[in-house]
Amino acid sequence: MKISLRGTIFFTAVLLGFFLYVYILNPMELEFRLSPNTSYKTSLSVLMLLSFLGGALFVGLTDLIKDIKKGFELRGIKKVQKALWENLKEANEKIRKGDLEGAERLLKEALSYEPDNSILLLQLARVYRVQRKWDEALRILKSLKDPKLESLFLQVEVLLEAGKTQEAERTLKEILELDSHNREALKALRDIKIKEGVWEEALRLQEKLLKIDPGENGNLLLALKYERAKDIAEKDLSGALKELKRLSKDNPLLYPRVGHLGGSTAQKG
Repeated sequence: MKISLRGTIFFTAVLLGFFLYVYILNPMELEFRLSPNTSYKTSLSVLMLLSFLGGALFVGLTDLIKDIKKGFELRGIKKVQKALWENLKEANEKIRKGDLEGAERLLKEALSYEPDNSILLLQLARVYRVQRKWDEALRILKSLKDPKLESLFLQVEVLLEAGKTQEAERTLKEILELDSHNREALKALRDIKIKEGVWEEALRLQEKLLKIDPGENGNLLLALKYERAKDIAEKDLSGALKELKRLSKDNPLLYPRVGHLGGSTAQKG
């Protein structure tokens, strides 16, 4: 904090005035002993002034030491941050060149300085994913203290590639708990249910997607309703026929054909 010259003069004048005031009121001398054989005589006003100045000097020195320490810490932090970003930049360059082992080494070196740096951890997880080191990538992604949607989606991708579908479903549901209208999570979960042949759940998810975005693949909704009807037919044939008649009535051009959903699908012709 900077003090103006005028403020300094005013403070000094007040201090001297206080000193003279105390000196006039207390003309007597005090004996101040440092040891049994050593003593000094001084006035009360001088002793008070010296005490005040000593306290001010102590506070000033303490603040100065704190400022110097803070300066060194900031300089050290800036130096480490610079080194981290240089490592990250070089690692990204190695990834583009296909040198994944070199990128992994640089990222690990950077993480030795900042083990909780989420940017470095995510990039290392991506490197592990490309290397098909699923367990290593998942270990890093699950270790993040405050996972964001980006890391959760990356976790889903790794889990699916590793064949851990059930864990991927749980992670997608975790995303939907954070953002119930997240289209990408809804689509991914819908696609998983389609592959599993869980048509009722896939249909529910597709209907939710259509509410969010009416242009979201309406033909797929018809196909899912048709597949659900086929599923119902295994237990309730009359109920399935009613469902198919309702679909045909609402969509006169509807006809079954073999598609990508694992059997006959419905599509508008």
